[in-house]
Amino acid sequence: MLPAARVEGQPPDELELPAGARVVEVVRGGRAASVQQLRAGDVVAIIAPDETIADLEEMFAPAPAAQEFSLDASTTLGDLRDYYGLQVPDDTAAGQSVGAFLRARLRGRPAVGDSVQAGRVCLSVRQASGGQIRRVGLRLAPRVEAKGTD
Repeated sequence: MLPAARVEGQPPDELELPAGARVVEVVRGGRAASVQQLRAGDVVAIIAPDETIADLEEMFAPAPAAQEFSLDASTTLGDLRDYYGLQVPDDTAAGQSVGAFLRARLRGRPAVGDSVQAGRVCLSVRQASGGQIRRVGLRLAPRVEAKGTD
């Protein structure tokens, strides 16, 4: 489990898992352990239906930063340009989805936490399943104010 995961600090038997999923074992320090609370570095073995994998990945991924927006992967780059000032690269259509843009830039199977910087905008994979990105995180770097020379 990654640091700052949404489930960090929760008891394994009280996790709100998707239907059909259950915790089988928690491994801490290389050994199966009975733990009261999950912490970073724990390996949590879960049996779950295939259709719940993306939801589980999101649960065990780091929680988004307070300044991060969560978007559907079908949002277009043009929308991000209009709302957040994303500079759409010259070789990319404004109508392309942010999910397709990330998949192309990452050049491989996208995983939760993978990210791409585009100017002031950082796009990260928040939820993915079967090679498809479902949710995207968006963080804006602060604007740098030009200082006057008075």
